[in-house]
Amino acid sequence: MFEADRHAHRNPFALALCVLVACSDESDGGSRIQCQEEESQSAESRLQQKVIYGNDNRIEAEELLCTPLANSVLATSMLVDRFQVKVQPSGEVELLGGPLANQGLCEDERFASQKSAGFCSGVLIGRRTVLTAEHCVAALNSCERLRFIFGYRTEAGGQPSLTTRDVYACDSVTHAFASREGSPQPDIEIEYAVVRLDREVTVASPVPLASLPTPEPGEPVALIGHTEGLPAKADLNGVWQPATEPSDGALLPLKVDAFGGSSGGGLFDRQGRLVGILVAGSTDYFEDRSAGCFRANKLSQDGPETEFAVPVSYLWSALCEGSDPPAEVCEPAGRHSE
Repeated sequence: MFEADRHAHRNPFALALCVLVACSDESDGGSRIQCQEEESQSAESRLQQKVIYGNDNRIEAEELLCTPLANSVLATSMLVDRFQVKVQPSGEVELLGGPLANQGLCEDERFASQKSAGFCSGVLIGRRTVLTAEHCVAALNSCERLRFIFGYRTEAGGQPSLTTRDVYACDSVTHAFASREGSPQPDIEIEYAVVRLDREVTVASPVPLASLPTPEPGEPVALIGHTEGLPAKADLNGVWQPATEPSDGALLPLKVDAFGGSSGGGLFDRQGRLVGILVAGSTDYFEDRSAGCFRANKLSQDGPETEFAVPVSYLWSALCEGSDPPAEVCEPAGRHSE
């Protein structure tokens, strides 16, 4: 498993000063998350951390549920094979898998004891529409086997609690594109895929798409996804980097803590708007021969960019100005947020 993968006066991630954050409309069966003032203050302190590329900056996405990124977390899904999903008679769902330590990760590495159950990430951009990376959809080569799990996050009480309400099937892959043509990296494809689900999602709202030009170097970005198929993680310290070669804005380099399973995960600005999806990265792990296990590959903050994303500006043009635009993404007023 562990092989080479390919401003004011406020904190830019300042959280809403509220006691209650609505995560989705109650009318569609959505739940509401209670955000106590002390919890909000704790979350804010995490959002004010300095950027340190040399360390693993991933945090549990659950910590962001009282911030402007709350719906970005709720709208993030994990892609799994349907054979990994076990439904109990009660309607509770168990995801089959094991801890990363059982798959070769050194036991003293972060998150080694957490269950790995999926292989990619996706983000909800319409009531029945998920955006992800093309290689994530191609991994199973079967829409019928593909499942999208919402809400796979750590909880205060321990392991994530899932029901059939959190599990959605693939109805059809409406758009899939992957090409090295125009890519600034000869071994990395410009790619994306759009999947129509079997029903409308009731546990989250679609994320707004940022109406922005190609991001400028140095622009901050947050990555939310299921690294290594784990409960959702977030890195708030991502930064777009200057491209070494022109790519017409179709593939942009960035520095962000990402691993296998992060592919297809959403990149968000400080308002929680989607600005891109992660599609490729550098080697995740190296073998520690003395310990007989694998460790996370930590790169210098002064080194070159090692992760790559397709920005929303390109995706919007490819999807909504093409011959078969997804209606619920491209047509509703206000979906392409200023």
